[in-house]
Amino acid sequence: MNLALTRMNEVDAVTATLDDNDQLSLDASNLLGGTIVSMNWLIEQLAQERHQSRHSVIMNLREFLAA
Repeated sequence: MNLALTRMNEVDAVTATLDDNDQLSLDASNLLGGTIVSMNWLIEQLAQERHQSRHSVIMNLREFLAA
């Protein structure tokens, strides 16, 4: 976990800025973008392996997360 967090810091996966009014802003768009691309690739791989549609894989994931 430490290695992953260190690497995320190195690539600016999440950036924090403090304005003149001491308001903190977080930008996680780099982290979310990579996560979405990875999830889509994994879903496609699983769908192909199981001979299912992407929709079926996503519905199974949603059911798992809701349980």
